[in-house]
Amino acid sequence: MNFQAGNRKIEIQTELASTVKCTFMLDIQRVQQIMINLLSNATKFSKIKGSISIIAAVDVTAPGKATIYITVKDKGIGIP
Repeated sequence: MNFQAGNRKIEIQTELASTVKCTFMLDIQRVQQIMINLLSNATKFSKIKGSISIIAAVDVTAPGKATIYITVKDKGIGIP
């Protein structure tokens, strides 16, 4: 993935908030597209020398069923 984070000296932190071990069947191209869009926007609107956090968590809702939560946080201007 190509981001401006390095040029703008933005630190990217990652955290896996779940210890559940799961295997997921998903559309990897869609997930990549979503993550690239979120991180590109976070980078674009973050201050120079800012930071972006990516947090992933898994919630097992029933045997064989789970929900993945991915949070991208930045200190940009946000949506008014």
